[in-house]
Amino acid sequence: MPTFPGAISYPRQPLARDRWLQPLLIITLLLNLMDATLTLFAVRAELAVEANPLMDELLGHGPVLFMVGKLVMVSLGVLLLWRLRHTMMATVGLLAAFVAYTLTCLWHLHGLGYL
Repeated sequence: MPTFPGAISYPRQPLARDRWLQPLLIITLLLNLMDATLTLFAVRAELAVEANPLMDELLGHGPVLFMVGKLVMVSLGVLLLWRLRHTMMATVGLLAAFVAYTLTCLWHLHGLGYL
Protein backbone atom coordinates (compact mmCIF):
# COMPACT_ATOMS: atom_id res chain seq x y z
CA MET A 1 0.00 0.00 0.00
CA PRO A 2 1.53 3.35 -0.96
CA THR A 3 2.24 5.88 1.73
CA PHE A 4 2.21 9.62 1.37
CA PRO A 5 4.60 12.12 2.94
CA GLY A 6 3.28 13.14 6.33
CA ALA A 7 0.69 10.32 6.35
CA ILE A 8 -0.23 8.87 9.71
CA SER A 9 0.39 5.16 10.02
CA TYR A 10 -2.10 3.27 12.13
CA PRO A 11 -1.21 0.26 14.24
CA ARG A 12 -2.12 -3.05 12.61
CA GLN A 13 -2.27 -5.22 15.71
CA PRO A 14 -5.19 -4.96 18.15
CA LEU A 15 -4.74 -2.50 20.95
CA ALA A 16 -4.73 -3.77 24.54
CA ARG A 17 -7.80 -1.64 25.31
CA ASP A 18 -9.79 -3.29 22.47
CA ARG A 19 -10.64 -6.12 24.88
CA TRP A 20 -12.81 -3.86 27.01
CA LEU A 21 -13.62 -1.15 24.47
CA GLN A 22 -15.33 -3.42 21.95
CA PRO A 23 -18.00 -4.68 24.40
CA LEU A 24 -18.70 -1.07 25.44
CA LEU A 25 -19.17 -0.16 21.79
CA ILE A 26 -21.67 -2.99 21.29
CA ILE A 27 -23.53 -2.09 24.49
CA THR A 28 -23.63 1.57 23.36
CA LEU A 29 -25.31 0.54 20.10
CA LEU A 30 -27.83 -1.57 22.01
CA LEU A 31 -28.50 1.31 24.42
CA ASN A 32 -29.08 3.57 21.40
CA LEU A 33 -31.70 1.09 20.14
CA MET A 34 -33.29 1.07 23.59
CA ASP A 35 -33.26 4.88 23.71
CA ALA A 36 -34.91 5.11 20.29
CA THR A 37 -37.58 2.55 21.22
CA LEU A 38 -38.36 4.12 24.59
CA THR A 39 -38.41 7.61 23.07
CA LEU A 40 -40.86 6.48 20.42
CA PHE A 41 -43.03 4.82 23.07
CA ALA A 42 -43.00 7.83 25.41
CA VAL A 43 -43.71 10.36 22.64
CA ARG A 44 -46.51 8.24 21.18
CA ALA A 45 -48.05 7.86 24.66
CA GLU A 46 -47.71 11.65 25.14
CA LEU A 47 -45.56 11.10 28.20
CA ALA A 48 -42.62 13.03 26.72
CA VAL A 49 -41.50 15.15 23.80
CA GLU A 50 -38.40 14.68 21.67
CA ALA A 51 -35.92 17.28 22.88
CA ASN A 52 -33.47 16.95 19.98
CA PRO A 53 -34.71 19.22 17.13
CA LEU A 54 -33.21 17.02 14.41
CA MET A 55 -34.74 13.86 15.81
CA ASP A 56 -38.02 15.68 16.39
CA GLU A 57 -38.05 16.59 12.70
CA LEU A 58 -37.44 12.96 11.74
CA LEU A 59 -40.13 11.83 14.15
CA GLY A 60 -42.53 14.22 12.43
CA HIS A 61 -42.00 12.20 9.25
CA GLY A 62 -42.92 8.94 10.95
CA PRO A 63 -41.56 6.34 13.35
CA VAL A 64 -39.67 4.34 10.71
CA LEU A 65 -37.65 7.34 9.51
CA PHE A 66 -37.01 8.30 13.15
CA MET A 67 -35.68 4.83 14.02
CA VAL A 68 -33.60 4.47 10.87
CA GLY A 69 -32.19 7.99 11.17
CA LYS A 70 -31.27 7.60 14.83
CA LEU A 71 -29.74 4.18 14.44
CA VAL A 72 -27.75 5.13 11.33
CA MET A 73 -26.43 8.43 12.72
CA VAL A 74 -25.28 6.98 16.04
CA SER A 75 -23.90 3.83 14.42
CA LEU A 76 -21.83 5.87 11.97
CA GLY A 77 -20.53 8.06 14.79
CA VAL A 78 -19.58 5.04 16.90
CA LEU A 79 -17.97 3.38 13.86
CA LEU A 80 -15.85 6.47 13.25
CA LEU A 81 -14.76 6.54 16.89
CA TRP A 82 -13.95 2.82 16.72
CA ARG A 83 -11.84 3.30 13.58
CA LEU A 84 -9.93 6.07 15.38
CA ARG A 85 -9.72 4.19 18.68
CA HIS A 86 -5.92 4.33 18.66
CA THR A 87 -6.27 8.01 19.60
CA MET A 88 -7.03 8.97 23.17
CA MET A 89 -9.72 11.43 22.06
CA ALA A 90 -11.69 8.71 20.23
CA THR A 91 -11.38 6.37 23.20
CA VAL A 92 -12.71 9.09 25.49
CA GLY A 93 -15.49 9.75 22.95
CA LEU A 94 -16.52 6.08 22.99
CA LEU A 95 -16.56 6.09 26.78
CA ALA A 96 -18.58 9.32 26.81
CA ALA A 97 -21.11 7.85 24.37
CA PHE A 98 -21.45 4.76 26.56
CA VAL A 99 -22.00 6.84 29.69
CA ALA A 100 -24.42 9.21 27.92
CA TYR A 101 -26.59 6.40 26.56
CA THR A 102 -26.50 4.54 29.87
CA LEU A 103 -27.73 7.65 31.70
CA THR A 104 -30.30 8.37 28.98
CA CYS A 105 -31.77 4.89 29.24
CA LEU A 106 -31.83 5.08 33.03
CA TRP A 107 -33.63 8.44 32.69
CA HIS A 108 -36.20 6.81 30.39
CA LEU A 109 -36.77 3.93 32.80
CA HIS A 110 -37.10 6.32 35.72
CA GLY A 111 -39.56 8.50 33.81
CA LEU A 112 -41.67 5.47 32.92
CA GLY A 113 -41.72 4.37 36.57
CA TYR A 114 -39.45 1.34 36.25
CA LEU A 115 -36.71 2.74 38.50
